[in-house]
Amino acid sequence: MTFTFFSALFLACSVLLCYLLPARACRLRPYLLLALSFVFLLHFYPKAIPGVLGVSILIWAFGLFSRKGAVHARHDFSSAIGILLLTILLALYKILISHPTLFHAGGPLFPLAPAAKLLTAQIGISYYLFQGIAYLADVRTGRVRPERNFFFLLLYLSFFPRFVSGPIERPSAFLGQLTARRTVRLIRPDDDFPEGGRLSAALSAITVGWFMKIFLADRLSAYTTAVFASPKERSGALLLICSLLYTVQLYCDFAGYSSVAVGTAQLFGIRLTQNFHAPYLSAGSSEFWRRWHISLSSWLRDYIYIPLGGSRNGLGKKIRNTFAVFLVCGLWHGIGSGFLVWGLLHAAFASLESALKGKIHLPLVLRRILTFCYVSAAWIFFGTKNVRTAVTYFAGILAPSGWSAQAGWALQALRQNTAGTAGLGSALHAEFVQFGFTESPVILISLGIVLMIAADAVSYRRGKPFAELAASLPFPARYLFLALAWLILLIFGSYGAGYRASSFLYSQF
Repeated sequence: MTFTFFSALFLACSVLLCYLLPARACRLRPYLLLALSFVFLLHFYPKAIPGVLGVSILIWAFGLFSRKGAVHARHDFSSAIGILLLTILLALYKILISHPTLFHAGGPLFPLAPAAKLLTAQIGISYYLFQGIAYLADVRTGRVRPERNFFFLLLYLSFFPRFVSGPIERPSAFLGQLTARRTVRLIRPDDDFPEGGRLSAALSAITVGWFMKIFLADRLSAYTTAVFASPKERSGALLLICSLLYTVQLYCDFAGYSSVAVGTAQLFGIRLTQNFHAPYLSAGSSEFWRRWHISLSSWLRDYIYIPLGGSRNGLGKKIRNTFAVFLVCGLWHGIGSGFLVWGLLHAAFASLESALKGKIHLPLVLRRILTFCYVSAAWIFFGTKNVRTAVTYFAGILAPSGWSAQAGWALQALRQNTAGTAGLGSALHAEFVQFGFTESPVILISLGIVLMIAADAVSYRRGKPFAELAASLPFPARYLFLALAWLILLIFGSYGAGYRASSFLYSQF
């Protein structure tokens, strides 16, 4: 979902239409959701419609052929050919967005320019192609039956709340919800939402998501975008702080979108994967990837890691399979040196953790700090997108000259009887104020980060996403929380000229 006046009006009208359907007409709900999804695409991404339809027909046909070609689908090549074609299509798209000059006149891939032009319009292609690969793989292994109803498969690939940036849904989980004949209640509690009802759960997830996006992620992007694009001649303090802010920004941006998608889908009786669960409180690489982009990490586990052998057959092959998984993970984000190194760094961390398991015992707090530090350091390669800029960034953080200037300003402030935090403020004042870190935004950013940490700590301890915990509050407290959150957003949200609430970091992948 995006955040515009049209999207808000569209969502309200869509919910109204869905719940105006008679209870006996629940079998028509999937067709209404499909129609609404294409209205959404027609308004926001009209150029994507031909590609979505073409890919959906391809996936549907290969799924049916795989069952007709053999008694057991795994003995047939139809689904394998379909998976190969989808993989090639995804690779072409990644090459195109990372190296567009290859498709220009005189470039080696110029003959593919017409196809490249069509691919550029395919917003969300990484997500629905991965869903298509999962569907064909599950048909091949017999985990799901081929979907004979083309419109159900088309809805699985194009459902509008998750279309732009996921989550990546499993075919059995999503398609099973379309065929289940059940009445969906909006306000009254039911088996799915026994405490506050579906509306409370959905509003809580949407509110938490937009709070993360508008209050924190978009506010931080004003600083991190400029620094990551040009880290030269920045002080070590500014580079270090912006790298940590980027770590927060990326989480709030993507987790915020995922929460909005989950909440919006709940309004229509569809459960989506909870994509994040307090990842920065993880005490190790394996735990981090169980909590970060859960739908992608579980997809990589089930369709690459386990088929390669997983952790069977010794540590050496486990490390090999780990590197293969993170190589794919890095390239899925982009065909660039920064993404490649980012993926390989995570593979190295995960392999080191496997090799040292049971040999070194560190306190939980220290393991959490170490995990957060290496994840934040790896994000620098992710944010700069290429190794050369990332090396410049790290060199700026480690350069003594940048820190000596800060130390000089601090000493000067102390000599002028400026004590404690005021001395530090004076030391950082010149560059930071010039860059836009004035008192008001610093207070709001600090408040947002404190709220994020507190919410994640509660979520981690209770074992549920914070939005679900908020939805289970008693009636007065629940709606007081929602009203207060939206009041803060209206007063302190990131708005203004040039602001685009519909732009999400992970929509580019």
